[in-house]
Amino acid sequence: MDFRICRGAVAAIRAHAAAAFPDEACGLLMGQGREVRLALPSANVSATPCTAFEIDPVLLFAAHRAARDGGAALLGVYHSHPGGSALPSATDEARISAAGQLWIIVAGETLSAQVSRIDRDMGRFETATLTLFDGA
Repeated sequence: MDFRICRGAVAAIRAHAAAAFPDEACGLLMGQGREVRLALPSANVSATPCTAFEIDPVLLFAAHRAARDGGAALLGVYHSHPGGSALPSATDEARISAAGQLWIIVAGETLSAQVSRIDRDMGRFETATLTLFDGA
């Protein structure tokens, strides 16, 4: 599955991951269709932020409300794996709540993109391709 992502969104994800270290950074991916235009940082409200992430529910509800009112759509989430790999963990796989969401994972300089699936027999994630574009 192919997605486009704004270079500024990638820069924001990387900066957020670096600033949150040693905790996991997390946030929302906003845009239209398969085009991510904004990475919206969230506080990590997990009880164990060094090993897990949880998006701030206030931010999540606000994003859904803004999309309902004609704003950018919620396309997925991003988070970091400090000291780990940029591949989905068993915890990530267990937390999938809907199919078709874009998950971007950053670990150090590596960034991966996955699309969530519910079908356990075929795997919980499918690798996605990201194409960078300029713009806000």
